[in-house]
Amino acid sequence: MPLLSPDTLRVLPLVNLSLIAALIASTIFLAHDPRWMRSAGDLATTLISLTALAQILRIFPFAFDDPTVDWALIVRTVVIVAIALTAIAAAVHLVTLLRHAAQRP
Repeated sequence: MPLLSPDTLRVLPLVNLSLIAALIASTIFLAHDPRWMRSAGDLATTLISLTALAQILRIFPFAFDDPTVDWALIVRTVVIVAIALTAIAAAVHLVTLLRHAAQRP
C-alpha cells in the first residue's frame, strides 16, 4: 500500500497483539462474564491498545505524497486524540476494577 511505509512492520506486532487480546477477551466473556473479570479484561485490552497507539505515534509508519494537504499533521492529531481517549478509558476501567475488587467479600 502506498500509504504505509516500510516502518509498518515495526508496529504490526503490537497492533496484532491488540486485536488478538480483544478477541481472546471477548471469547472468554462469552463463557464467563462476571463484572470484575469484564473490568480486568477491558483494562488489559485497553492498555495493550494504548501501547500500540503510542508505538504508532512514535514510529509513524505512514507515507503521504499529497502536497496540498498536510495529512501527516491530521493523522498525528487523530492518533494523539485516540491516545488521550484510550488513556481515559484505561483510567475508568482501572477505577471500575478497583470498585469491584473492594465489593468482593
